[in-house]
Amino acid sequence: LVQAMLKGRLFEQWSKEVKKLQEAGRIPEDFADKKYKYGFQTWVELMRIIDEESPDADRLGALEAMFFAVNKVGATDGEKIKAYQLWQIAKQLNSGELLLLRTVYLKRSQFASEVTLPSYVRSYSNWASYMAEAIGHNSQGLVDLHEKKPTEFGLFTARVSNEGKVISDQNARLSELGLIFCSNIESYENEMRAQA
Repeated sequence: LVQAMLKGRLFEQWSKEVKKLQEAGRIPEDFADKKYKYGFQTWVELMRIIDEESPDADRLGALEAMFFAVNKVGATDGEKIKAYQLWQIAKQLNSGELLLLRTVYLKRSQFASEVTLPSYVRSYSNWASYMAEAIGHNSQGLVDLHEKKPTEFGLFTARVSNEGKVISDQNARLSELGLIFCSNIESYENEMRAQA
């Protein structure tokens, strides 16, 4: 019964958000039409995930953000293809991995600043410790666990560079793809605030 209530609430919330985006002209009224590449596919998959998995708020937010990026009015075909690939990645991430990505995205400038952090922080261990503290759980073990999939999917750079050097402090390990992924989430959140 509780599960059904949660699903109902998630469906209702998502329907309202889609309606707001359509009314604002941010996604097409007929986004699920086959003429829009990936529109129908992302809609069906998101409905299935809500129905079968009842995702938590962090995961649902990331999925909604990637849905928006795929279906956004004015996006080129290339941007839609990239967004759809990021949609595929988002489906495989859990809330801990998304929380770590968000934290790294928000802390990337501070991490890279030599003013606030000495150069020794560029080692993986110190990076993980810094992020654990920034998240607030202070568990390097959780950071170790949650950085694996984002690294595997290319959202984070490797723990050690190809030359055997410590990690680059540029973007605090976020790759170009990771920056785009996080930027899509930020853009969607800003869009929802603007629609409120």
